[in-house]
Amino acid sequence: MTLTARETQTLQLTSDGLSCREIGRQLEISEATVRKHRSNMFAKLGCRNAAQLVALARMRGWLTCTRRLSFRRALGTGTGGNAPRR
Repeated sequence: MTLTARETQTLQLTSDGLSCREIGRQLEISEATVRKHRSNMFAKLGCRNAAQLVALARMRGWLTCTRRLSFRRALGTGTGGNAPRR
């Protein structure tokens, strides 16, 4: 099983927490094309959703750590620990 270069890029950005729209903007492709790449990967790897896809890719060592996303910032509930404490 081999992923295409574009599927690999899409997978990496998905693992970084980007939405299909954000991935499309970054790769300069449509959101629909990003969804198609993800759908192709789901079929190739037997995954049902992005969480399974990313988990499998991490287990197989296919992903690199390119971006640290604070859980609090991802949820929009805080500054992610970047604000000074009082």
